Amino acid sequence: MIIGFLEVVLAFGVLMPDIYTPDGLAPEYLIARCCAAGLALLMVGAGIYHFRRREPAAAAVATFLLALFVIVGRWPY
Repeated sequence: MIIGFLEVVLAFGVLMPDIYTPDGLAPEYLIARCCAAGLALLMVGAGIYHFRRREPAAAAVATFLLALFVIVGRWPY
């Protein structure tokens, strides 16, 4: 239950625009990058869990790759 809640909160953090951060306290896209990194780490754990149980881990791998895409895409110039 806690892992599911954490996954939903991190996914919301990735989608949330960073206009809600006060000026000067956080660099641009910091919240989205941190949430995407947390989601990527969570999906690594999910992939390992499914791999050890010999279950398909395609959803975890796809979410991990999408989180990496967000991290790279929102990297400052």
